[in-house]
Amino acid sequence: MKEKVEVILSPSSDNSIFTIYGVSDIGCEREKNEDAIYFNYPETSKNQHNNKDCLMLIADGMGGHNGGEVASKLAVHHIYSARPRFGNDVHKSLLKAFTDANRAIYRIGRQDSSLKGMGTTCTALLIRTGHAFCAHVGDSRLYLLRNQSIYRMTEDHTVHRENKKKIEPEKLTGNPELESSLLTRALGINSSVKIDTWSHGFPVKPKDRFLLCTDGLTDLVNDEDIKNVMMSYPLKEACHSLVGLAKQRGGYDNISMVALFVDH
Repeated sequence: MKEKVEVILSPSSDNSIFTIYGVSDIGCEREKNEDAIYFNYPETSKNQHNNKDCLMLIADGMGGHNGGEVASKLAVHHIYSARPRFGNDVHKSLLKAFTDANRAIYRIGRQDSSLKGMGTTCTALLIRTGHAFCAHVGDSRLYLLRNQSIYRMTEDHTVHRENKKKIEPEKLTGNPELESSLLTRALGINSSVKIDTWSHGFPVKPKDRFLLCTDGLTDLVNDEDIKNVMMSYPLKEACHSLVGLAKQRGGYDNISMVALFVDH
């Protein structure tokens, strides 16, 4: 079983205390993990905005052979590598980073026949000076848990949800897992993609919990169960409990999440 776990606890640049925890589990049936996660912690010793950013990323790749694993890692790499260049306008910075990642994945997929048709979901949460910003493509999700309630902060880009034109059949590369997902948007499938972003920062409050997760969790664990677990345990225990719950219910996909708790 492959598993990646990271945890950090530190004061942020605006004197908040964040706990961040991430886990990516291969699940019960997959031979490889096509998810990718990333998070950083603000560098309090520097004054530039981009060094104060807390960036969290999650991506769920798709495609034949190694395509899904390559696509998700490319997305995460391109976006976190762009963070040092983020300007004062976080919305525009995230939009550009996602756009560049999409072009890179699309270009590599066209150059390498073994990666043809690869793509990935990607969801980013960036916190700067007490405000949260999000960019999102696909059906991974961002949740906010506040005052004993759970709020889904992203919309799934699927045929079921959007009832729009689905990805062209020839770009599904005969992959039944991708066909069943019926995504209407993903990074790398086409030369351009519509990216959901928040044009203004969302105020973060003490005791807020944020959760980024792939559909390996949400296909098997509903929002109410996610809320109950996230509100009942510290982040590390909550994340591992959610992984365990998804695996108890089949665990047929990779299960990944990054969670953040705002202590004060």
